[in-house]
Amino acid sequence: MDNVTSNKQFQVQQSIPCQSQATTVQEPQIGESIDKVSNSHLNPSSSSHPIEKKGVIYAPFVSDDIVEQCLGKNLSRYASGKPLRPVIVGSDAEKLLFEQIRNNKLTEYKRESTEGARLISQGTSNCSQYQYRVLIGDQLLSRQDPSLVAIHTTNGTLDVFKEKIGKDFLDKMLEGDRKNQLFYDVLSKIEVKSNSNNAELSRLDPDSSKIYITGHGASGVDILAADEKCSQGMVSSKDVAKQFKSGGLSDRFVDFRVTACHSAESRDVKSFQPDEMDDASKTEFSSPNWLSRTFLNRKPEVIREPFAQSLSKALASEGFSGAQVTGYHGKGMTLREEHQMRGINSSISEVRSSSAKREFKS
Repeated sequence: MDNVTSNKQFQVQQSIPCQSQATTVQEPQIGESIDKVSNSHLNPSSSSHPIEKKGVIYAPFVSDDIVEQCLGKNLSRYASGKPLRPVIVGSDAEKLLFEQIRNNKLTEYKRESTEGARLISQGTSNCSQYQYRVLIGDQLLSRQDPSLVAIHTTNGTLDVFKEKIGKDFLDKMLEGDRKNQLFYDVLSKIEVKSNSNNAELSRLDPDSSKIYITGHGASGVDILAADEKCSQGMVSSKDVAKQFKSGGLSDRFVDFRVTACHSAESRDVKSFQPDEMDDASKTEFSSPNWLSRTFLNRKPEVIREPFAQSLSKALASEGFSGAQVTGYHGKGMTLREEHQMRGINSSISEVRSSSAKREFKS
């Protein structure tokens, strides 16, 4: 999670009370992360031509943010000419809701993608302020600087308009138009499927498919949420595992991937250095005192662990004995065009998701 969008950063750990402070000790994980470095699970000697699995996106719930995350997961694929990943939702009602949200977003992207071009056209035309008001509407006119109104009502070429309004401002306007058109094109092409009557999950081949699970997340919290404030949906790792079980997914299915922010972490990473990511992925245990250990036989209890680790245990409990769950370090940078990216904050550079992933198995 998704900054969960390009302009949002999810700080759910500040609003969820289950992230309490406690004295902890580090012990071997009940279910251990499979490897330290994200790509080390691949064995190049096993096959010179590994099977390219087909990925699908699974949405445990539907909301505005989830639709945007599904868009973000497909932007880089669209740019590179790859097939878009379809989205599976739980029911016909959720599919209908997804379509409604999508249509609203498409309307917004279409409007915003044409606004810049319209203003440029008006800015290079000769018209009175009254005509300008008619063209753009009173509401938009009221939000504009008087100097811009003067520019728009002055006769001139595009070069004159660029000189008056400023090249940087014009370039930003054109880039915004381009992105909105791209978002429109990609979002309109994503296929959405309902799992009503187990119609879709049951069809996934365990040997050639992988599932990307969407949602907002936080380090060390057993929650996926549909929005930043956790007001539109919230599921635990057990809930997600039960959805797959009851939804008809084969218990031979292996490849699960949780794209939420900090899904590979018990605590937020401070950098993408391997040792730092290793440490952040460790499960934190309570530390019973000597009397409790000696006379009550109390063992350390899990206080915090990555959501991906929790999900691997939950899936095993539901019969998915071979499940491997990939989590990701850092925040998901949703609307990136070239690659899937993870970030920490504005002062630290982003890295590709493939360099910040970790697998867990119960």
